Amino acid sequence: MNLRHSVNLRYADAAVLGESLVKTSVAETYALDLDQVSSYIRTDQDQDVEEIQLLIQRADEAVERRTNRALLTSTYRSYFSFWPTLSTDTVSRVLELPRSPLVSVASVKYYDTDNVLQTIAASNYIVCTDTEPGLVFFVSDYDLPELFTRPDAIQVVFTSGYGTSPTSVPASLRQAMLLLIRHENPSGDPNSHGNKMSDHDAAMNIVDSYKVGGFTL
Repeated sequence: MNLRHSVNLRYADAAVLGESLVKTSVAETYALDLDQVSSYIRTDQDQDVEEIQLLIQRADEAVERRTNRALLTSTYRSYFSFWPTLSTDTVSRVLELPRSPLVSVASVKYYDTDNVLQTIAASNYIVCTDTEPGLVFFVSDYDLPELFTRPDAIQVVFTSGYGTSPTSVPASLRQAMLLLIRHENPSGDPNSHGNKMSDHDAAMNIVDSYKVGGFTL
């Protein structure tokens, strides 16, 4: 696998992780298409279009959720309730973003003590896109502001994903999706199934090798 540099930081509390995640814009397609899946599970696409589309969507969501990755490029908003506290002084002032690979950060906002949403200037933080997970690192001379107490006190809008084309997604992850679909498909050519539990286990072995961090949303 061609994975980016993996970051393993030790934090004293869970604020480093996005405590809530919303996908605000989605890709127009999925990492697999109908023809590819129909051929793999040997079913009649004309008769099972809706069912195949649902299987593709479920496999896509399952892979993203388990790996903490975005397959095709999408935009997210991640919420944090407070600034991260570090267990050591070696690394500080970092927010981990819960979908990799990170492409860009559009904004970092927070609710001040008057419960007014404020935007932090981009000059006050560094976006690390070559790490997994992607990071927002606040520069040393920026004083992190006090926050209003609310679960969405900090809001980060960011874009993650391998690209806009299905072929931009690693082939191994697309193969894992095919195995998951064949495992769950109740129809199609029974000769195509083989050992369905083996399909699931093989898929999970691939998916788990792509996991980022220790959190799942």
